[in-house]
Amino acid sequence: MKELDGQVALVTGGSRGIGLAIAQELGRAGAKVAVVGRNGEAAESAAASLEGSGHRGYSCDVSDADAVQAMMADLKTDWGGIDFLINNAGIIRDRTLAKMSREEWRAVMDVNLDGVFYASKYGLEVMRDGGAIVSLGSIAGIVGFFGQANYASAKAGVMALMRVLSRECGKRNIRANAVAPGVAETPMAATIQGSGRHTLFSPLTDR
Repeated sequence: MKELDGQVALVTGGSRGIGLAIAQELGRAGAKVAVVGRNGEAAESAAASLEGSGHRGYSCDVSDADAVQAMMADLKTDWGGIDFLINNAGIIRDRTLAKMSREEWRAVMDVNLDGVFYASKYGLEVMRDGGAIVSLGSIAGIVGFFGQANYASAKAGVMALMRVLSRECGKRNIRANAVAPGVAETPMAATIQGSGRHTLFSPLTDR
């Protein structure tokens, strides 16, 4: 038997980049993986590509609280609940603070911070005791890269949120942690000007 046989893992933003890599590793470990993405076809395709069987793709915008709650209800119906929640979905709208629009600020906060809140809140309602939440923070939330006031603030908030949840979920033996990766070569990172692999402490993202 594999390490995670019989367990269910949900990965937001799981159809590409870091999220897809996480989903692939969970599949190799034997978990049934729910791949979540705004593009349902991409999520289903990613789920079908994973090692093992029984994986499923779900279409959901994590910035929509009602949609997240409905998706979690579907997961409860489909699989009886979840054991792991990976909060990976994220977007970037890089610009200096002086030039950043309110819409650019709000869009990043809606997905990168509010989305983690919604997925964690409603995910805990269907998570079995002894489960785990892992959320993607970022080195940007620690260092504060130029042009990323919205992204860095959201990621710092994610890391703080996980510290709180680690205390609140202890009575159910549910672990809550954040990881803070550096820059990775992914489709999102490739859209950022000057995001060469040798550039350090530049205004990059980890997606």
